[in-house]
Amino acid sequence: MSDAWPFDFASLTSDVLALIDRWSPGRAVELIGHDWGALITYDACATAPERIERAVTLAVPHPITLLSRPRLAQLRRIWYMGLFQLPGSGWIATARDLAFIDRLWRQWSPSLSLDPALQAELHEHLRASMPAPLKYYRAMLRPGMIGATRRLSQPIAVPLLQLYGADDGCFLPPQVDDRHRFAAPHALEVVADVGHFLHIEAPEAIAERIAAWAQ
Repeated sequence: MSDAWPFDFASLTSDVLALIDRWSPGRAVELIGHDWGALITYDACATAPERIERAVTLAVPHPITLLSRPRLAQLRRIWYMGLFQLPGSGWIATARDLAFIDRLWRQWSPSLSLDPALQAELHEHLRASMPAPLKYYRAMLRPGMIGATRRLSQPIAVPLLQLYGADDGCFLPPQVDDRHRFAAPHALEVVADVGHFLHIEAPEAIAERIAAWAQ
């Protein structure tokens, strides 16, 4: 693995902020992120609130909320994160035409049925990029995570909407009141009849919610 370790939170957030500077110099943007993108969105809001006008996160709670006294039901859903720390986990992930990844997707979004062509494309890109997809999880246990935790311990000063799928088999909506983590307008919605990939399962409904928030 690279000594630079470009999968830590600071590097990922810096990449997003660099893209904002490139695409929208001098003007704040609306930032939307799902799963890992949601985690980066939280950190970007904490790191450079002046560059983000509004934000939307999908499927993942505020990281400090997630890490603080996680429920057993939540830990059972993210057991794969521990697996990905182990040597040989890349072989497990890719064996039998990525059957393990397909299993996770079924667990996370029980009602989602990918078009075969899209699933084949997903498999192709995952195989080509291995082991990079696993490095995100391994970076969570690196020292850089401490810096992200410190940044995120301060209330987020960017208006933020959190969206969750009611049938998400990966992450549960927060079971505690964490409104103190948000110092700007904040809303949380649980969308019925969708799972972890809610923006794929119900793109129009999710787009309407995001558009309403932006207005």
